[in-house]
Amino acid sequence: MSWKVVFAKEFTEVMRDKRMRFQIFISPLIITPLILAGIGTMAKREAKESQARTAIVSTVRLETAPKLAAALQPTIKDAMRFVPSNEASVENDIRSRKIDAAIVLPEDAAEREENDQTIPVQVRFDMSNEDSRVSGNKVSDFLKQRSENIGAERLMEAGFSQQLAKPIDVGDVPVKGNGGRGVLMMSMMLPYMLVLYAVIGGLFVANDSVAGEKERGTLESLLVTPISREELARGKFAAVAAAALVSGILSLVGMLWPFYVKLSAFSWMTEGGAAFTGFQIASMALVLVPLSAMGAGILLTISTIARNQKEAQTWLGPVMMVVSVLSMMSMMMRPNTSVFVAAVPMLGPALVLKQALQSIINPVFIGIAAGTSVVYAVLAVLLAARMFMKESVLLRT
Repeated sequence: MSWKVVFAKEFTEVMRDKRMRFQIFISPLIITPLILAGIGTMAKREAKESQARTAIVSTVRLETAPKLAAALQPTIKDAMRFVPSNEASVENDIRSRKIDAAIVLPEDAAEREENDQTIPVQVRFDMSNEDSRVSGNKVSDFLKQRSENIGAERLMEAGFSQQLAKPIDVGDVPVKGNGGRGVLMMSMMLPYMLVLYAVIGGLFVANDSVAGEKERGTLESLLVTPISREELARGKFAAVAAAALVSGILSLVGMLWPFYVKLSAFSWMTEGGAAFTGFQIASMALVLVPLSAMGAGILLTISTIARNQKEAQTWLGPVMMVVSVLSMMSMMMRPNTSVFVAAVPMLGPALVLKQALQSIINPVFIGIAAGTSVVYAVLAVLLAARMFMKESVLLRT
């Protein structure tokens, strides 16, 4: 049981290091939730300001349909201003941000209006420009509402009830208790962040554990102790895995406590009355355990192969890039995707976290993600132990 002695030594040193304590405890529990609060508050304010902002909208051939032009005159409440233009320059004006959007009528608009025919209207905007996209959506909603009003007026003029133009009245009623936009946004961001924390939590520990000892010249002293290489490898791995797991679990706690502490900074997260069940939280914690072990094995292997900390950091760059890309893919994928995706390292656990946040419980998906993560973790641990047993690798300087 000598590995426990090694583990206690390594983990005690981790707890003594202020940088490690900040990375493992302070950052996931406090810093990250505060960053999320700032992002959410800023996004909410920006969305509100964007909706209130007066949009500059060019109109093409609107004057050729005077009745429609009169019906489409925006009010102050509509927060838009019409500017006559021509079709040749309107798209360049949108791309150069001189205007936000454009309303384009067909060349036969006058004839269509005279014959009481439908006039097809195009709303043009730039999808790559946030202001233009919001303005385009605002203009589209404006035109749909005015179109309904025009239809109702025509029915009244013909002696019919204006209710014929509106056979149904749709009202949105969000379901309470399952979260709102905050939970939807969090379900996209949190899996990515939790996976990163579960791996990054052991990054500095692994880098210092072997590569750091090589650099300081203390590894040789450790190798001549009565403790076997295998026990040394187990103890160091346990310390790295423990740091990664603590970081991952605390990051989960850091992401969840804002839902239960009623603070105005986190109000955007708690819209809709979200509450997580014990099973949801347990499923999220379940995938973090093998994920932390897998990350610890990979990080310890790199630290063992590297000659020093600088070389270890060079190798860790591409590894963290792969981890980031795989976990980031979860942001763009549906939570109830194919179960085969659960076997993909990093991505599978990230999707389990996303499912849990959206109250989707798929035991098969969870089982595959957790099971394959265990397999990957075992392989990573075996690889780290094998590297630790090689004299040529362990004593490289």
